[in-house]
Amino acid sequence: MKNIRFLNWALIVFMGIYILGIFLSFYLIWDSAIIRNSYKMYGYIGYVNILMGFLFLYGLYQIQRSIAASIESNFFSFKSAIYLKRGGYVLLAYTIIATIKTILLMDVMKTEILISNSSEHGVLFIVSIGLLAVADIIKNGTRIKQENDLTI
Repeated sequence: MKNIRFLNWALIVFMGIYILGIFLSFYLIWDSAIIRNSYKMYGYIGYVNILMGFLFLYGLYQIQRSIAASIESNFFSFKSAIYLKRGGYVLLAYTIIATIKTILLMDVMKTEILISNSSEHGVLFIVSIGLLAVADIIKNGTRIKQENDLTI
């Protein structure tokens, strides 16, 4: 249980730092003509990145809520499964949008960045699918636990 509590607090701290990073990115895009002019062909890509950042943050928030619900109810609860499934779907949507953005920007990216982004998207896709699978396991475990409690 100690590790789960640590993960919960680590996610909270990471989300706080991530929020600061999003606002810093917004400030830099808003204030810097150099950044705006470097994307002449793709004018609003910085704003797309910020919206994607908020989407990723919402996914992390759902995962953190799932962990908090698990701590409250000793791992098996329908609330935890719902939050985890929602977080998995949000991260899956983020991965799909990020992959589409990478494909659209393929002509202006360096090969190393393209390979790095593609591998990151692949790993996040696998993690998203894993979260959905774990959510189903928790949901079935909750149902089994309820049936077991009723028979005793």
